[in-house]
Parts: sequence; structure tokens; C-alpha cells
Amino acid sequence: MPWRCLPLCVDTAAKFGSQTQELNISLTAVGLMWNISDYFYQNKEKLCQSLSGDSTVFPDFPGTPNMPPFDKLWMCLYARLGDLCVDSRPAVRKSAGQTLFSTISAHGGLLHQPTWQAVLWQVLFPLLDKVRSLSNSASNEKVDTGGNILIHHSRNTAQKQWAETQVLTLSGAARVFNTKRQLLQTLGDFPRAWSLLLEFIENSSLSKNNEVSLAALKAFQEILYLNKGSDGNLTSGVTVSASEETDIWGVAWKVWLRIGEESTTPTSEVDTREDLYIPSQPFLTALIQIFPAVFQHITA
Repeated sequence: MPWRCLPLCVDTAAKFGSQTQELNISLTAVGLMWNISDYFYQNKEKLCQSLSGDSTVFPDFPGTPNMPPFDKLWMCLYARLGDLCVDSRPAVRKSAGQTLFSTISAHGGLLHQPTWQAVLWQVLFPLLDKVRSLSNSASNEKVDTGGNILIHHSRNTAQKQWAETQVLTLSGAARVFNTKRQLLQTLGDFPRAWSLLLEFIENSSLSKNNEVSLAALKAFQEILYLNKGSDGNLTSGVTVSASEETDIWGVAWKVWLRIGEESTTPTSEVDTREDLYIPSQPFLTALIQIFPAVFQHITA
């Protein structure tokens, strides 16, 4: 296939993924997008030699004017998968989310360092924002399946189905920050990205959906601990100033403190006992488990 057709190939697969006539077609299309990513990976050298920076072939990625053509191919794929992660159908969202984060995990190392800014600010953070917005506005009315399909009570409303998407997206973003930490910290705006991710985690931690709130704390735990082989610092292997290191831990400490205060302070506006939100035991346990990791750096 000529290289000029590859972005169109990605878009075509994504369009089949977004069609609403037949669910299986959409799920198959998402699977094909994983196959496309594998093709990009297997043919890296060949593609890098044949690709050119023809601006009419690739979409525009603001803020990264000198992005290599090979990286633009990957960004086309990530962006289209990101769109499918907010599809109206839960099964498509789940499949697209798993494919997006698996692809980033498996092949993200092929990207040049500056391209990661586009991954963060044009794919991951917009996705987190859309999922949060759609989750907040989702209906809590029971989903009508016409009596032909049985749905578990934990997924019988649009709100609960979006909660699953929120968990998948937040845990995926946290995994990216954990596994790509050293690379991300070489970006000039890492402190801003770190603060924004913690803002999403804080917001989700205070959700009245126990599944979402607990998943947010697990995401919090994950980004505080680097992979094996590091020395336990958030900036392990990266040269950063002492003030930046302090600021990073300071933001984490303030977020942990706010989560603890907000989740354990009863509101005075509760009308009935049913409206009263009480954090679960696993939530409180996870919150306490985060404390040592943050406190030891705040007191240092």
C-alpha cells in the first residue's frame, strides 16, 4: 500500500468503528486498528524511508510543527482511537480504550520525545476531560434492552456504564505516566501535566461511585511508585532541580490531603439518609496506604 494511503486507512477503520448499524462491525474495526499498529511497528524502517512530510496527507497537530512523518502516523492512530473511546456504546468504548493504552504501552517507545507532548495534550488529557464530562451528564435511569439481553445490576444504567469507561481511562493514563515517567519528565511542561493528572485523580476520588473513587486512588498509588530498578524518587534517572522535585511532591501531598478531608467530611445539605455518602472500607484503606509514600518526601 502506498504510504500516502496509510492515514486514510486509519481513518477508514475508525469510521467503520463509529458506525452504529452493527456492533460487531465496530468491534472488528477496533481490532483492525490494533493490526494497523502492529503493521507500523513491523515496518518501521521501510515506512521511515518512504514517508515524507507532505502536509496535505496528515492532519495538523498544533504545537509540534516539526513532528516526523512516522510519528504523525502514530498520532493519527491514537487520535482516532481516542475518538472511539467516547463512543455511545459501552462495548466499543471498552475495546477502543484497551487498544489505545495497549498500543501506547507496546509501541510508544518508537515516538520522538517532542511527540509525547502531543500524546499528552492532544490525546490523553482531552480524552480524560471528555470521559469525565460525559460521565457526569450520563443518565441514571435503567437501560432498556428490550428484554433480550440481561445486564448485570452494576452496568444497568448509562451512568454505571460510563463509570467503567472512567475507570479504564484513568487507570490507563496513570499506567502511561508510570511506565514512561523518565521520558515524560524530560518534557518542559511535565509539572503542569503532573498537576493536571492529579486534578483528574482528585475529582474521580471524590465520586460517589465506589468503583470510580477506588480506581482513582489506585491510579494515585501507581503514579507515585516507579517501576522496579528505580530509587523510589518521582524523578529517578532524570536531572531536575530540587525545587521542581519539591513542587511535584507538594502537589501530590495537597491532593492527598484534599481527598482525605473532602471524603470524610459529612455535608450539611443531605436531605435523606439515602443521599448520605459514606466512603467504603477499601477506599479508606487505599487512602491510608498512599500516605507513607507522600509524607516521607514532604518531611525530607
